[in-house]
Amino acid sequence: METYNCEYCNCTFKTKASVRTHRSRPPKYCLKIREEKTCMHCNKTLLYNESMDAHERKCNPNSFYEKLKESYESRLTELTRVNDKLEMKLRILNKEHDRELEIQRDNYDFKLKSKDERIEELLLDRNDLSNKLYKIASKDTTIINNSGGNKITQYLNQHPMLNLDPEFINEQLTQNFTKTHFLKGTRGVVDFTIEHIITDENGDKLYVASDPSRNIFRFRTDDGIVKDMNGTTLIKELHPRLMSFIHENIFSLNRYKNGDFDHLDETTIEKFFKKLHEIQSINNKPDSFIKVLTPQIV
Repeated sequence: METYNCEYCNCTFKTKASVRTHRSRPPKYCLKIREEKTCMHCNKTLLYNESMDAHERKCNPNSFYEKLKESYESRLTELTRVNDKLEMKLRILNKEHDRELEIQRDNYDFKLKSKDERIEELLLDRNDLSNKLYKIASKDTTIINNSGGNKITQYLNQHPMLNLDPEFINEQLTQNFTKTHFLKGTRGVVDFTIEHIITDENGDKLYVASDPSRNIFRFRTDDGIVKDMNGTTLIKELHPRLMSFIHENIFSLNRYKNGDFDHLDETTIEKFFKKLHEIQSINNKPDSFIKVLTPQIV
């Protein structure tokens, strides 16, 4: 004969109707086994959360609605905090976007300017062609046909060659580029370059301005004395490694990309992006870098 059991106390019943009656009006020994709730106002014991909510609305409506109000206020506070966080993220993303647009615009302007400078450089090189031919045929391939050039050539030939090897630059960045350099922007990059890239152990410059008015620099390599127009070679070797180092070691955006905004304020973020943009722009707008560098290596 089929029987039916209570899932709480395992009492056996002959019919489903008996089980339903037992569940809806259980004896005390079955109540003790079930998950039950006690009303904090009248100490009445109830079985289900739904029953307790209905009971509290009748037993003490003020308490019930106070709890409901606290629950809504807590949720509102949480949503307000999340909203503030999202607004901060949005402001930062908007600033990043504006910086990127500004960099792209600067790149376009620089390309146009570079074409004009290239034309001017080609015209100057054409005028110097005869001198270059004499240099190739001469015994001393580093001689420049003017007195100032001769002095620079003699000076550079008496000192070590400039080392622009990527490993050397990365090593100097790792050991010597500091937060102070970064926060000084272009001037900080110039200070680092002079102190650790173009100056030898005796304090002598290995990269000099041979014609400051035209932004022409010279340094010594295995092939002799090299002319560097607008510091192009120096910036080309230094800048990408500098930006890679900054992103890996100083770029604090890595911390808040994962949502950690609490340690940042808008003033700090604005200052950071300003200096980052200033250093990023050196590659495309080298004038400010050259302007600070030149007086110190004439």
